[in-house]
Amino acid sequence: MYRGWQGDLDNEHTGVSLNVVYDFDAFSVEYSGSRRYINFAQTNGANIGVLYPGLDINTVDYDNRSNVFWEQTSDAYIHELRFYSDDDSRLIWSAGAFHQDEDQQTGFGSFNDKGIFFSGVECTMPEVEVSSTAVFLDGTYSVTDNVRLKAGYRYTEEEKFRFGIGGNWTLGLGGENLGNGNLFDCCFQTRLGTEGFFPSFLSRPNFTAPTNNAEAAAFLLQGASFGQRDTLAQQLLGVANGTNANANCVDTPDTNPDGRLTCRPDGEHSFFTLGAPVQQIGQAEFDFNDWRLGIEMDLGDDHLFYGLISTGHKSGGFNDTLGDGTSPLYDPEEVVAYELGSKNVFASKHGQIIANASLFYYDYTDQVFQSLIGFGGAGPSTGLALLNENVADSEILGLEFFGRLPLPAGFSVDFTYLFLAAEAKSGELADVRGQDFGVSPSVANIDLAGNTLPLVSDHSLIIKLQQSVPTESGLLQWQVLGSYRSDYFLSIFNEDDIVRPDGSGICGSNDAIVCGFENRQEGYVQFNAGISYLPNQGNWRAEAYVTNIFDEEASQKALLGNNLNLRFINLPRTGGIRLRYDF
Repeated sequence: MYRGWQGDLDNEHTGVSLNVVYDFDAFSVEYSGSRRYINFAQTNGANIGVLYPGLDINTVDYDNRSNVFWEQTSDAYIHELRFYSDDDSRLIWSAGAFHQDEDQQTGFGSFNDKGIFFSGVECTMPEVEVSSTAVFLDGTYSVTDNVRLKAGYRYTEEEKFRFGIGGNWTLGLGGENLGNGNLFDCCFQTRLGTEGFFPSFLSRPNFTAPTNNAEAAAFLLQGASFGQRDTLAQQLLGVANGTNANANCVDTPDTNPDGRLTCRPDGEHSFFTLGAPVQQIGQAEFDFNDWRLGIEMDLGDDHLFYGLISTGHKSGGFNDTLGDGTSPLYDPEEVVAYELGSKNVFASKHGQIIANASLFYYDYTDQVFQSLIGFGGAGPSTGLALLNENVADSEILGLEFFGRLPLPAGFSVDFTYLFLAAEAKSGELADVRGQDFGVSPSVANIDLAGNTLPLVSDHSLIIKLQQSVPTESGLLQWQVLGSYRSDYFLSIFNEDDIVRPDGSGICGSNDAIVCGFENRQEGYVQFNAGISYLPNQGNWRAEAYVTNIFDEEASQKALLGNNLNLRFINLPRTGGIRLRYDF
C-alpha cells in the first residue's frame, strides 16, 4: 500500500560495438570493441510496509514522505584483440589481450521525513573508476586422434578508485530547557521530502566533507532542492550563515505534532546535534595469475572422458571510509579447482539419450565474509563497522549428474542431481549476533572451522518433463519443472553458540536457537510450469508461465546483528504472459 511518493524510473542505455576478423593463411586476427553508456534515475514508490490481516490502516501516517532515490551514470569501454589458429590444426591455439575501462557516477539517498536525530542516508560518488587489463594464451594439442592436452594462462591487472561522500544526515533539536539544568523537552521533528523535494546528488557543488557544524549545515543545504513543507532548510540556515549556534526553532504541527514542545525565547533550541556524511576515498590495485591444465580422451564417437585443474580469482576491493579515516582493503579470493568428468550420448529410437557426470573439488583461500570490527585508533574502540574481510579458507567436494531421456510423442525428461559437501577449513569471524554496545562497543570472534558454507544444500534435484507438439500452424511446447533442495544454513555461523567478549548470554543463554537466531532453512520442493506457441509464419512467440505453483515459502538470505535476524523470502506464486516479436 503506497503513501506519499509514487515510483518513477528513467533508464537510458545506448551502445555501439565493432567486430573485425581478418583471415591470414596460417592464423586469423579478431578485434572486438564496444562502448556502453547508461543514465539511470529512480524514485521509489513509498509504502507503509507489509499489508497483513488485522492491520489498522487508520493508524497509517499517509503524510510521511520518507523515500529512496537513485541516480547513476556509467561510461564503459571494452577492447579485445585475439589471434587464433584454424580449428582443424593439430595445435589449436589462441592468444590476445583484453582491456576494460568504466567511469561511473552514482548517488543514493534514503531520506527520512519527520525524523528525530535521523534524517536519512546519502552516498554520492562523483568519481568511480574501474579498469582491468589482461593478456592470455590458450592451446589444445592433439597427441593422437583420440587424446588431447589442454593448457592456458591469463595475467590480470585491476585498478579501482572511488571519491565522494557517504553517511547519515542527523539532526537533533531540543525543546526549551525545563529549568533543572539536566532535563529538557525533546524533540522537534524535521520535515524532509514533501512536495517539490529532490536530492542534488551529482549536481552538488561540493563533495568535501564538513569539519564543523557551520560547514555541516551548509553541506546539507546543498544536498537537495527542498519541498514546499520541508523544514530542514529553515532550521539549519542560521547555523550555516553563522547567525545562531543552536538552529532556528520551527514550531508547527508538522514539527511538534503533540504540541507539548516550546521554543526558547531567542528562537533557538535548548540543544542541537548535527551530523553529515563523511569523506569517502578508496583505492585498490591487484594483479593475479590464472592457469589451467587438462586432458580429453575420446572413448568412442559418443563418449568423452576429461580431467582438468584450473585456478580462478574474484577481485578484491576496499570498504567504506571509517571514522578513523581509513578505507580497509580486502584481497582477491582464490580457488584451485580439480574436476574429472564424462560426457556420453546413446542412441534410441526416440532420439539421443544424454548422460553426463562430473566429480569436482574446489580449494578456496581468502574467502570474503562481512565482519564487524571496532575502529577509532589507539585505545578502546570508538565505533563498529561492518566490513568485507578475507577471513576463511574452505573446500567444496561435489558430484553432479545430468541426463536427458527422449520419450514417445515428443516427450522428454531432463534431470540434474547435485551433491555438495562445502565447509570452512579455517578462519575466524566477528560474531555479530553477540555484539555488545556497552561502554566500549566490542565483539568477539567465532571459530568457523567445520562450519557449512551459507546457502549450500547437500542434495539438489531438478526434474523437467516437457513436450513439443507440432501443429498445422506452429509448434506448441509445454513443460513442468520440479526442484528439491535439502536443508541449508543462511549464514556462515550456522547455529553455533553465540560468543560474547565477556562470555555472557544475550538472552540469558548462549544458545542460538533459544535466542531467536534459527539459521537453518528446511528442505523444500517447488514446482514451475510454462507453455509457449511459435507459429510457422511470423516473427512472434507467445508464452505463459507460473512459478512456485504451490506457494512454497523459503528463506534465501539473512542479515544478522544484535537482536536482528532479518530474513529475505523467495518470490510467492507468480504467473504471467509474455509476447515476443523479433524485428
